[in-house]
Amino acid sequence: MGDIDYCKRRLLEFFRTMGEWEQYAFNHPGGRSESWSERDRFRDDVVTALKLVFGEFCIAKDSGHVREVILTYGNPPEYSPERLRIDEMRLGDTDSLFVDVSDPQARFAKRMRYLMVRVNGKWLIDSRVKTYDDGRVEPMDL
Repeated sequence: MGDIDYCKRRLLEFFRTMGEWEQYAFNHPGGRSESWSERDRFRDDVVTALKLVFGEFCIAKDSGHVREVILTYGNPPEYSPERLRIDEMRLGDTDSLFVDVSDPQARFAKRMRYLMVRVNGKWLIDSRVKTYDDGRVEPMDL
């Protein structure tokens, strides 16, 4: 049970940190500036901050993460430990864990499955998918 409890705390910390990043991006003055130099600085600032979050909590991807390119963020944040509910956690094997998460506040019921893997003794988020009642899954960016 130690790994499951640790991963739950780790995932909730990721939700909190990503929510803080979303608020940082939303409130950054350069995001609404008409100045190209201010918008470039905004992009540099928020991408740098996002890479720090992903570096702490997620597996590195050779092509980077989609959110680093398209910079999606919300107000209120998509990520929030108060909003997202961990419904079920189960070990895949000794080095992987599936975490089912729902968002009861979403306009349409939203259920996701996160894959966490142990890399060099550290649990990291590998990916997430949207799940459907009929068993289908659809990849989602982090």
